[in-house]
Amino acid sequence: MRVNFTVVLLLVFSLVTLAQDYSTWGEIYDYEVGDEFHYKELHYTHDYWLFRDINKIIVGRDESSGGDTITYTRFVKQYTIITSGPEGYEEFYENRVVYNANSLCFADSVYYTDDYNGRKISLLDYTIGQDVNSDEYVDGCGLAVYRRNYWDPAPNNHSIRLLYFKKGEEEWGTPNPVVGIPILKQQRNDIQIYPNPARDNLQISSSENIEGLMICDQYGR
Repeated sequence: MRVNFTVVLLLVFSLVTLAQDYSTWGEIYDYEVGDEFHYKELHYTHDYWLFRDINKIIVGRDESSGGDTITYTRFVKQYTIITSGPEGYEEFYENRVVYNANSLCFADSVYYTDDYNGRKISLLDYTIGQDVNSDEYVDGCGLAVYRRNYWDPAPNNHSIRLLYFKKGEEEWGTPNPVVGIPILKQQRNDIQIYPNPARDNLQISSSENIEGLMICDQYGR
């Protein structure tokens, strides 16, 4: 059996080059404490529409001794409106996610655009027929676009899109802060808080009695 070594070498070279184009999950989910991400979620079925604003702030990062896994603690603020439900509601919580830093993201395509400040994008496409299913991952920003569009037996469209990120001094997109509408309805103008900004001491005064008071930092603590 004769083997064309030129073809073999070209094949090996092509496979190595392709592998070098893939990002690792550690590169995709490369966060530092203080990184912030804002998302818009939309979910439609024949029964209801769901709209959700989601803000995530990285508040903790821990690496395994060998650097194989990275655990992130995220503070999440979100505001949800469901057309079939009552008035929109806020949620604040922390969660932890673990990633295998060194494994590759075997994307269907890898490319760069002007979006996300020119960061590298890895596209995973599971589309079959008219059912559109795809994920876009951005180096340093994680999952940036999630699409699930099913039409049979009934429409069920679900999407999540990254609108804004802040990583150190770098910013992209338009901030979409989660503001509690129910809280705004109860806003009181007779309360004064000073100085602003404050470091060691904070003065609070009001012309009326205050039954309860909650003060939160930017992470909702």
